[in-house]
Amino acid sequence: IKKPRVGVVGEILVKFSPAGNNHLVELLESEGAEAVVPDLIDFMLYCFYNQIYKAEHLGTSKKTAKISALGIWAIEHILRGSAVKAFEESKHFDPPTNIYKIVSYAEPIVSIGNQTGEGWFLTGEMVELIKEGVPNIVCTQPFGCLPNHVVGKGVIKALRKAYPSSNIVAIDYDPGASEVNQLNRIKLMLSTAHAVGVLYSDLFSQTNIFSESPLSCYNALRYACAFKSARSIAYLHVPQCSFISIFAKSCFPAILVQNFSYFFFFCI
Repeated sequence: IKKPRVGVVGEILVKFSPAGNNHLVELLESEGAEAVVPDLIDFMLYCFYNQIYKAEHLGTSKKTAKISALGIWAIEHILRGSAVKAFEESKHFDPPTNIYKIVSYAEPIVSIGNQTGEGWFLTGEMVELIKEGVPNIVCTQPFGCLPNHVVGKGVIKALRKAYPSSNIVAIDYDPGASEVNQLNRIKLMLSTAHAVGVLYSDLFSQTNIFSESPLSCYNALRYACAFKSARSIAYLHVPQCSFISIFAKSCFPAILVQNFSYFFFFCI
């Protein structure tokens, strides 16, 4: 069974410090998910690129911009160039994304001039994860962190519109915050990720998800319909049974053809 991949993004301290996020990575792994945490060095690249943007649009020092561009080149090609090449040749690991590509990911959603806190980089990281097959994302943020609420929690609606497969939850971390509430919201996101992952896995492998019990079928499809990516048409092979006919007609819009050999469902 392929584990659902869950990205961890957000404010830099809460994102990387286990004490700050209540050991989020351990929690995700204990719940059967694969935690995907972007590199810390990418934040340095973000800081370097900000100087380039400021020189081009805000009239700051071009000398600083050139030094920053040199820093980006050194990190991308010298510091981790060999690792990137090895990752590209690997079948099991993904290479880090170039900072200029992350900029292009964020531009349609937020202004690159938004550079407070994690700024546009947080939005770019979420788009990067979605494009790399990690639609499930936990956006961590300190309670009351205004920049994070703008470029993190504030862009979730736009991300869902642009990438219907995204399954994002924003979690506030604070000494006074309820850990139970945090846990429940994360587990709700994971339950959707698990259910849709099983459904899509069976769908793309062309196996029959309806070989399981009717209740299992119902739960899998219920989560799929709740999941935004189900707006696209899915083709599911189903056996000839009256249950499928009744279920399809009563639970969601469907078109049945050829003795229920195939049916199409839409999530509106």
